[in-house]
Amino acid sequence: MYRKSLKRRIIFTTVIIVTVVSTLFAGCLLLIKQRLEETTFGRLVHEHLEILINEPASAEILSHALFNEWRFYRGEGVARLPESIQQLPPGSYHSINIDDRFYHLQIEQIPEGKVYLTYDVTEWEQQEHALLATLFYGLVVVLIVAVLMANRSSRIILSPVKALTARLTNIEPGDRGVRIAGEFRGSEIGQIASAFDNYSARLDQVVASHELRTPLSVMLGAVDVLDANVDSPVAERALGRIRRACGEMQAFIEATLFLSREGGSGINRGEPVNLPSLLQEVVEDYRDRIAAATIEVQIEALSPMLLDVPAGIVKITLNNILLNAIEH
Repeated sequence: MYRKSLKRRIIFTTVIIVTVVSTLFAGCLLLIKQRLEETTFGRLVHEHLEILINEPASAEILSHALFNEWRFYRGEGVARLPESIQQLPPGSYHSINIDDRFYHLQIEQIPEGKVYLTYDVTEWEQQEHALLATLFYGLVVVLIVAVLMANRSSRIILSPVKALTARLTNIEPGDRGVRIAGEFRGSEIGQIASAFDNYSARLDQVVASHELRTPLSVMLGAVDVLDANVDSPVAERALGRIRRACGEMQAFIEATLFLSREGGSGINRGEPVNLPSLLQEVVEDYRDRIAAATIEVQIEALSPMLLDVPAGIVKITLNNILLNAIEH
């Protein structure tokens, strides 16, 4: 149900997109800041260390209060550094934690041994942590706003669907000829409404054919009952005419459904039609009119002919041809 809910899918997709974009933005921002710090401090500390190596006397200036963020370790002074720092190979290191302070560390190898220069970047690291916290809380706020906006947007997007649902709910089972596509023209929902109208039209045709077939079935059943209890030749001929008329009407209904190409499964095709045999039946039905018109009808079947179409359609066609021949 969660996957099928369009509203939840809209909200979920919006949250995912906002989360991914915000995370990428925050990550890129932090990466750029870190790279800038490493490059800036790395070059600065490296240049100062080169000066101290080439001019050892200049190290005395680091004892001044203005340079209390710098620490230079050489010779016996290296022992004051933690063992883990002393084991590091020469190179540049950013955000090294020493005694709860953060430093940028530069290590160089000289003939006398390793020399170390540190620059206190604790204030920069605190700012970076504050930035991280700001980005985190900002991401939470953005997600909350995204959920609220997605919820509101989903209501606007789904309002035509709700309108269509309400419209369909108000259609009674017995209503016929209901068409709703015009009410939703110009939107994607209009396509669904048009599909419903097409389905409703086909359903109306099926219902109409059923309503036409039912009285015919009743009449044919009544004719069978009367035929079993009648002794008069005149009544038998009358019942025969009624039966043939009902059969022609039933064949007309079948032909109409076939030509409309709707409800093909509702048409009883039956066995393939034997055309010569059916033609003989049609001629027999019109024997009296043929005799009254003083014409002669001959049936010549040179070979069997089977047609894979409903018998009613073939019979209607043959009836029309024969009636036109008799009348003209």
